Amino acid sequence: MIGERLSSKLLRLLEARSVSSSLAVVGDLALDRYLCGTVERISREAPIPVVVQQGVHANPGCAGNGAMNLAGLGCAVGVAGAVGEDGEARELAELFHREGVRSFLLPARSSTVLKTRVVSGRQQMLRVDRGTRESLREEDRRALTSWCRRCWDEGTEGLILSDYGYGVCDEALCRELLGSLPSGVPGVVDPRGSDWSKYRGAALLTPNLQELAEAAGRPVPNEDRAVLAAAEEARGRFGLGSLLVTRSEAGMTLVGEEGHLHVEADRREVFDVSGAGDTVIATVAALLAAGIALEEAVGVANRAAGLVVQKAGTRPIGMEELAASYRSGEGTRPAKEAGWEEARRRVEAWKAEGLTVAATNGCFDALHGGHLFSLGEARRQGDRLVVAVNSDASVRGLKGPTRPLFPLRERVALLSALEMVDLVVPFDEPSPETLYRSLRPHVLVKGEEYRDRPLPEAAWADRVVFLPRIEGLSTTALEERIRETGRTPGR
Repeated sequence: MIGERLSSKLLRLLEARSVSSSLAVVGDLALDRYLCGTVERISREAPIPVVVQQGVHANPGCAGNGAMNLAGLGCAVGVAGAVGEDGEARELAELFHREGVRSFLLPARSSTVLKTRVVSGRQQMLRVDRGTRESLREEDRRALTSWCRRCWDEGTEGLILSDYGYGVCDEALCRELLGSLPSGVPGVVDPRGSDWSKYRGAALLTPNLQELAEAAGRPVPNEDRAVLAAAEEARGRFGLGSLLVTRSEAGMTLVGEEGHLHVEADRREVFDVSGAGDTVIATVAALLAAGIALEEAVGVANRAAGLVVQKAGTRPIGMEELAASYRSGEGTRPAKEAGWEEARRRVEAWKAEGLTVAATNGCFDALHGGHLFSLGEARRQGDRLVVAVNSDASVRGLKGPTRPLFPLRERVALLSALEMVDLVVPFDEPSPETLYRSLRPHVLVKGEEYRDRPLPEAAWADRVVFLPRIEGLSTTALEERIRETGRTPGR
C-alpha cells in the first residue's frame, strides 16, 4: 500500500494510477532526435570520439514533452504550437497521436525546431539545434486563442504555457490566454526571459534558479534565504500567484501568499536532466487541476523529477511508475514494477541506448533456488532483464484453486528486490505472448521443458534461449515437502 502520509484524494489517484484531469498545453514545440551508438576510438582527423551509430529515435520536446508527461500521468491532453511544413512536423503529429495527445500544429514557422543529440551509452556527446525565434503573425495568434477557447468550452481544467523563447508565448498571447481562463482553472507557466509581466495573473510559475536570477536582474546564490528573497520580489513586481523555483541538488522552493516551503531533492543517480523541468510543471499542473493542494503537488513533482532524471533523454514520467515508487518506498532508483505501457517505454529507451533486452516469465510462487538460477542465467543473456509474472487469477488457471501460495503483490516485491532483475511486469493471460508483442525483447529465455512445446511468444523475440531444469527445485516440490513436515508457509 501507498504511504498513509498522503492525503486521501492523492491516495485515490495513485491507487487508480491515473490523474484523469483535462489540460491544454500551449507553447514552443520541438522534435528531440537522438542518434545513439558506442564510442570505440578517437578520430584520426581530429581529437574527437567516433560514435558508431546503432539506433535513432525521437520524442516531442519543449512544450511537447510537457504534454507527453501529462499523457503518462493519465490526463486528457491537448497541445498547440507552431511548426514548419516539414517532415519533423509530421513526425511530431504521429508521436502525439500514438500517445493519445490531441495536437493543433500551426504551420507558422519556416521550419520545425529540431534538437539533435549524439549519445553514447547514457552520455551526451554533442547537441545540434536548428531553429531561432520567429514572431507570431496576428492570424496565427488568433488561431491559437480560438483553439484554447474551444478547450475551455469542452471543460479543460488547466493550462500550461511553455515558453522556450522561440516566439509562440509572446506578450499578447500570454496576456490573452491567462486573462481568459475560466474561474477555477489554474494557469501554470514555464517562464523565459527577464520580463515576467506578460505572465501576470498566472497561478504558478516554475523557473529554475538561472531563470529566477535573470528576472531578478542579479545573481541568486543557491541558498534558501537568497532564493526566497528573489522569489518574493518577483511575485510582487510581476503580480504572480506562486513561484516554484527548481534548484537542482538543493531541491525546490515554493513561495506563495501563504508562506514558503523548501523541498529537499529526491536523491537519485542522475543520468540525464533533459526535460526534468517539463516533468515538474506537468505533474504540478495535473494535480492542481485534480484538486490536490499545491504543497502536496510539489512533493509529488519532486519525486517525479527524481525518477525522470534516471532516464536517458527527454522521457516522460508514467503514473504507474510514480505510484509504484510510493508503494515500494523507492528512493534510490526507479521502481521496477511497471504496467505494460510504462514497460514498453522503458524497453524502447534501453534499445535506443544500444542495450540488449532479455525477457523471461513465470508464476514465481514461493521464490526458490531454481528461480534464482534461471533468473541469473536469463540476466546473462542481455544487458537488461524483464520478468513477466502471472497475476493471481492467471496462476489459479494454470496451477489450480490452491495456488498461488503468495499473492501477486508479494511475488512482485520479491522479484523487484533481486539485483539481476531490471523490470517486473504482471500479466493476466495464460501466456505472455501479447505482452511480448508489445515489448519485443531481443532474447526470450525459457526452461528446457518448453523446447518441444508450441511457443507463440517466440515470434516476438530475435532468438530463444532454453535453460536446463534443476530437478527437485520447484514450487510444487517445495509445497509437498512442507505438507510432509506438517507446516504451512508463513504469510
